[in-house]
Amino acid sequence: MSYHILMTGATGLLGRYLLRDLMLADVQVAAVVRPSRRTSAQERVDSMMAS
Repeated sequence: MSYHILMTGATGLLGRYLLRDLMLADVQVAAVVRPSRRTSAQERVDSMMAS
């Protein structure tokens, strides 16, 4: 059975761990990410995925 998850808060403290666990379980995740004052939404996701 495959799951599709829409996630908000993926760049937050708990969201990072939850996103990692979901991706390790091969769950397809779509994350809603807003830009911050200093970085774009894409930069925030790239930074999070690099760590």
